[in-house]
Amino acid sequence: MGRDKALVVVDDNPLVATAVFALRQTGADPVLAIGGDHEALARLVPGAVFVPDLHAGEGPLGGLVTALDAAMGITADPSTLVVVIACDMPRIDGPTLSALVSALDADPAAGVAVAVVNGRRQPLTAAWRPPTSHTVLARAFAAGERAPRRVLPSLRVVEVSGLDSDAIADVDRPEDLDRYAGPQ
Repeated sequence: MGRDKALVVVDDNPLVATAVFALRQTGADPVLAIGGDHEALARLVPGAVFVPDLHAGEGPLGGLVTALDAAMGITADPSTLVVVIACDMPRIDGPTLSALVSALDADPAAGVAVAVVNGRRQPLTAAWRPPTSHTVLARAFAAGERAPRRVLPSLRVVEVSGLDSDAIADVDRPEDLDRYAGPQ
């Protein structure tokens, strides 16, 4: 994208604000923002907790490990589920994230419930059970892995299909923003 995607504006909202709103719709409290420009983010999403990415620049698995570390530091309750989403989904919503939480809640042995779009697992649109998944993810990261999707086979995964593909669609390039221009 060439710039911090969290700060990109779609429909008069920065993408980070859309993500935080969706998380809050699911009952997430607190909402953690991992990495990025904390000063700019604090102006856009008051009340979020800003956590430096302990593995900045080392891929999404490092950010995921940082998120689970931070969440486990906030609560000692092992039943707490953590929803992790990338900040680049202009249509992400609470019902989509609630479906992930419900799916994980329904399978107490699973470490993660992931959105599945076009047959592909989306580990950055997922609900995680930290006590079950954190150690596996941290070990994989320490061993040099940087892609969450390659660690999923080491966990019991609940796949959640049938979600609104528009809600999960992300923007990776400036031209991806064209699909959000104009009336919806």
